[in-house]
Amino acid sequence: MNDILVCPKCHGPLYDRKDFMECPACEVKFPVYNGVSDFRCVNQDFQPSKQELNIRNALLSAYDKASFEKLIEIRYGLSKGCSEDLSVQQKAFELSYEQKGISRSFQINKLLNNSGKTISNKSVFLDIGCGSGTAVPWIMNGFDRGVGMDYSLVDLIMGSKFLEERKIANLKLVCVDARKLPLPNEVFDFVNATDVIEHILPGQEEFMLEVKRVLKKGGGFYFNSPNRYNIFTPEPHVKVRFVGFMPRTWMNRYVQMRKGISYTTIRLLSINELRSLVRCIFGNEFILTGPFIKLDTPTTDFKRKIIKLFPFLLTIINRLFYFFTTNYQVIAFKNIK
Repeated sequence: MNDILVCPKCHGPLYDRKDFMECPACEVKFPVYNGVSDFRCVNQDFQPSKQELNIRNALLSAYDKASFEKLIEIRYGLSKGCSEDLSVQQKAFELSYEQKGISRSFQINKLLNNSGKTISNKSVFLDIGCGSGTAVPWIMNGFDRGVGMDYSLVDLIMGSKFLEERKIANLKLVCVDARKLPLPNEVFDFVNATDVIEHILPGQEEFMLEVKRVLKKGGGFYFNSPNRYNIFTPEPHVKVRFVGFMPRTWMNRYVQMRKGISYTTIRLLSINELRSLVRCIFGNEFILTGPFIKLDTPTTDFKRKIIKLFPFLLTIINRLFYFFTTNYQVIAFKNIK
């Protein structure tokens, strides 16, 4: 499936060598690690961390003899600041790939149905921010082939072993900067980007322009966006409440004061910022939802019991808390004209 890749700089053809892919026009070589092409060097400021290099080398050394599960243990065993309990949690998360994929596919199809539109041609699927890519085969259910992309090379190396063990041949994993995709114009029928846009900093508009560029006319794009003004739960990345209500120039200092960690690589959007961004790129061809209460919550959930007793509350509460809910979902379409 390397034929689907192009140079992220000039969008010209690439030559597939043994350990790298080469753009003759730009005279740039992109390394390949166990089938995973790494295009991050297109960003001149890119420099892999020492931790990434250590984990990458350990994974590659063990790759031939180790199983996917063993690679997970190696990956999180060498991760700085990853306690034993967290390592166990991460392993469980990685191994829940089928459940994650089916759940995401359900959400996408539900939103598609609500939009009244269908993806007529299910040929090529793209998942940006796929992590290890292990959930993608279930998310892309019904598509002929797919590409999974992420910024984390070590996750993708693990994913390569997963695909190899399960003999999944219709999915290609690629390491990228999402603002400069190594893909030709108008090749994908559908793009998924779960838990991605808040990590694109700077360049959220540049990222969405790239998604639109690689989408076929009439193709769909699904993504979610945690709400900047969420009042119900802590900020999902640093677990600090009400960060979004501060001026952006104060956020990093506030999080450092509360947790002693940086907050310079996350940019949550409010509903107005999100709507403005999507409309700027896709016009009015999108649906944005963010209900506080969903009808498909478990029957044991207290909120659902209340709604069953007082159904009119669903509309009232969702409207009241629309600007302060936890998360928004968007599905946008590339105009066929």
